[in-house]
Amino acid sequence: MKCVRCGSDNRRESKFCSECGTPMSMKQPSAPVKPVKAAVPPPPKKVVEGPALWCPDWRWHLKTLAAIYVALIVAYFAISHFLSTVKEPFRMRDIPQEMTPWLKK
Repeated sequence: MKCVRCGSDNRRESKFCSECGTPMSMKQPSAPVKPVKAAVPPPPKKVVEGPALWCPDWRWHLKTLAAIYVALIVAYFAISHFLSTVKEPFRMRDIPQEMTPWLKK
């Protein structure tokens, strides 16, 4: 079966043209259609050499690490405070005294 758009041969059961992707269900034109040439891709753009757009220095790294450490310390104290407000059965453990003789009940 010939494609209506590009004129290439395809299998009869094909739904789309294997060359240009046109649906094969389109009606055949009365006059033959010239094959469509593939579009030529544009030439690649020139890469401008020069300094990088963003190049962090040691001050940026120091500020970032300090922010991470501060966030971790705040999270530690917030979680510690939350766990200290939880009722006692959460923190209690039943350990046999034979295993921990240094603990007095």
